[in-house]
Amino acid sequence: MFASSLRALAVMDSAVAAMSRLGTSCAARHLSYFDVAFNMTDDMFNGIYFGKTRHSPDLHCVLQRASQCNVTHMLATPGSLSQLKETLDIAKAHPNIFVTAGVHPTRCKEFEADGSSADEYLAELKALIQTHESKIVAGVCCMFPLPSRTDIFLKWLPAAACDVDRVSE
Repeated sequence: MFASSLRALAVMDSAVAAMSRLGTSCAARHLSYFDVAFNMTDDMFNGIYFGKTRHSPDLHCVLQRASQCNVTHMLATPGSLSQLKETLDIAKAHPNIFVTAGVHPTRCKEFEADGSSADEYLAELKALIQTHESKIVAGVCCMFPLPSRTDIFLKWLPAAACDVDRVSE
């Protein structure tokens, strides 16, 4: 499995290199891209694959290559409160990176993992959304597995919708 992952990474690296070479072509100069699912808190940007360190952190290199390939905006997609905090710290330094705020279905257990209640978790999430409203644009809120975490979804939906009137004005 590790060998196939390395092959996949090599193919991706070749594709990125090819896209970088297109940076000066006529077609590439007239196109710009918006990456709508940038998982910038993934361990691979810290050089970690399958729990093992393989290289030094390279997020800055990824951002540079994206810029060279005319990726003008990015939407980072953290899946939890802890990832949201990390993502916002990085996004503050990059005016072209925006962030979703929500709870990915695979992270529902984090609502109560540290001993706090789901209500406390949501209050902290909502506070971050309000504090960073110029960076946060959307969030995961409707893919929760039934019936296991329906209670969390029902709490999150009103919290996520609290500013809909502000957005629609």
